[in-house]
Amino acid sequence: MNKATFCSFLYVFLAGGSVIAAWAAAEWRWNGQFELLGGAEVTRSQVAALLPPPDQPLYLLDPVPIRRELETIPIVKTAVVRRWLFPSRLAIEIKERKPYAKLTIMPSANYNRYLDQEGYVFTTRQALVTPPVTVIASIADQLLQQRSDLVKLIAFWPKGSPVSVDARDPQGWQLLARRLRILIGAP
Repeated sequence: MNKATFCSFLYVFLAGGSVIAAWAAAEWRWNGQFELLGGAEVTRSQVAALLPPPDQPLYLLDPVPIRRELETIPIVKTAVVRRWLFPSRLAIEIKERKPYAKLTIMPSANYNRYLDQEGYVFTTRQALVTPPVTVIASIADQLLQQRSDLVKLIAFWPKGSPVSVDARDPQGWQLLARRLRILIGAP
């Protein structure tokens, strides 16, 4: 082997070793730190419980499964997870669902349940500002089966107009708007 070939081999070996040493350095390891942006109702502890354990190389953390896990929280509409190498951290941006209707499941009306404009049911830790639409139902599962009908009804109703939708009777719903009662046939 001639001197030029040996020097080239040595340079490649040293450069490759330097890259491997840099990737294994502590600065590239995720220490469990993350930024949480946009989450008013979602707590840091909820997010931390869904994250992988720390002390892994940050470049091995896949943001897609983390995003999917975060979107299983009912109030989370979308989540964006980014990896930052300098300094080593995760940045998590959460967009929460906006309540369009207050959901009251009879007979226990103690929970803070809401519907967004797409008909998704979510709960909150504390009561939010009461939206103008209230939906009264006896069984949450029955209401979820009729989600598309409810979404059409909510989309039809003028924004900001107070109304209650009584969906307890499977034969038909009642709309109560001010002093007006509107009966709607079976959905």
